[in-house]
Amino acid sequence: DHLIEQCFLDIDREIGQVMDSCCKELTPDSVDVEQTVRTLWFSYWRYLIRHPENTLFYFRFYLSERFTEHVIQQRRDNFSPFIATVYSVLGNAAGTPDLWTPINHVIDSTLTCAVRSIRNKLMHLRSFPGSEDAESVYQLVAQPIVNLVMDRIRGGEQQ
Repeated sequence: DHLIEQCFLDIDREIGQVMDSCCKELTPDSVDVEQTVRTLWFSYWRYLIRHPENTLFYFRFYLSERFTEHVIQQRRDNFSPFIATVYSVLGNAAGTPDLWTPINHVIDSTLTCAVRSIRNKLMHLRSFPGSEDAESVYQLVAQPIVNLVMDRIRGGEQQ
């Protein structure tokens, strides 16, 4: 069980590093909300699609009884630079730090869509999703958080 948990956390750490590397150049003062979300989301999507075995394992572990409070805490540590940047940049832009629920939804929904795409490829010998498919998933999964943040920005400007 420890080895399986460690494999999950290694993949999770890799994903956290990918996301962190995207955040390096973001600052709260010069943020384009849509471009920020798009850059972060497509980096995450590409990682998942380019590492199908890791993605399938990651998803199965995430849904298993092995996904304990200890693992959740390790996961928070793996993503802490990403989370801090997102809260700093998008939270400041939206005038609120209360973004964890929609961000978590985007992360989970993206993982689910990637798993479905990978399984579809493996089961039906189809090609992996192209840029048009990825854009459709982005619009479905990530665009709502852009709308949420932009609505909060517009609401703050009207006050």
